[in-house]
Amino acid sequence: NVLSLAIAKSGNIHESSIACIKQREKWLMTQNITYIPIGNLKKNINQLQAGDILGIVRAPYGRADGVHHIGIAYIMNNGSVGMIHASSAQKKVVIEPNLLKYLAKFKDMQGVIVTRAISKAKQLATFRANINVKHDQTNKIKFITQIQLSSQQNINDWSLGFFMLQVLVNPQKPVNLQICELGSKKDINNCASLEMLKKPNGLTLADFMKPDLSSGHISLIKPIRNYPLLANKKYQITISGLSNLPQNITAMPQQLFIYNLANKKITYVVVDQYKNQDYDQNAANKLVESQIKYQWQTAKSISPQTVIVPMPVSVNYFTEPAFMIPEQFKIYSSFKLPTSFYGNFTD
Repeated sequence: NVLSLAIAKSGNIHESSIACIKQREKWLMTQNITYIPIGNLKKNINQLQAGDILGIVRAPYGRADGVHHIGIAYIMNNGSVGMIHASSAQKKVVIEPNLLKYLAKFKDMQGVIVTRAISKAKQLATFRANINVKHDQTNKIKFITQIQLSSQQNINDWSLGFFMLQVLVNPQKPVNLQICELGSKKDINNCASLEMLKKPNGLTLADFMKPDLSSGHISLIKPIRNYPLLANKKYQITISGLSNLPQNITAMPQQLFIYNLANKKITYVVVDQYKNQDYDQNAANKLVESQIKYQWQTAKSISPQTVIVPMPVSVNYFTEPAFMIPEQFKIYSSFKLPTSFYGNFTD
């Protein structure tokens, strides 16, 4: 009852809220709550997600006696797992760039309790999916998209819709669409081909190929034969034949939904995971570096009013903090200096 007593002393919380907290504290006392030992956390650090609530367990008296601090998991720009927390030393909210290094500061560190908020919408989802992309082993230029779909209801006449930054209706770049039932050992059976539904009236291929702000379209695909989705079954939908392997999830299928052709109802599909099986971090870093160098080297001549040399190709202004300068960064120059050098950012 530590929390409820502390809040009651503040005098700023309504009695009904304090009673609710006391009720939860009483319930927690009946639960066998375990924590992840620090050794296991090191092995599974990448399983943490942004927003996970971290209860830091320490043993100041030789045994783990409870949660001594709380933070929120934060994924840094470089992919490492950090933590947002209120620092008693700095007297403000800070971001620790590396969670494991922060925990290593405490000799009596035991591990963490991890809690994750799950929305009721996700818990009650009728359809769920995992999306994976990988190179086509028969043609490295092409890639394969696999949508693993699970259903909690029977539906006979259906189609799958999604938004994607690729055009699936170009006859010069045909794609193969297929659905198969997934067995308990990930084996596939009962396969059927899929087809694109008729494109909207009045639209031609040229309309689909026009560049626009989204550079993509809503696609609807359905089985070419009767293929009901059955409750508690898993299916794999494969899209093959597209070029340019996506380097981030925005280029993968987005906003998936099942369209019931019988009653004209749309049901949202909850996507639990996106994965690029052949993602190459080193190749991505080199691509970013080459793009930065190109933009600086081809920038327009500077104007007398600017103090930035050379003048950037574009500048974006944000009303909210959108970028945090990392501790170590690269600066690129087109002068007779090294093409790049490392610098350190300090307060």
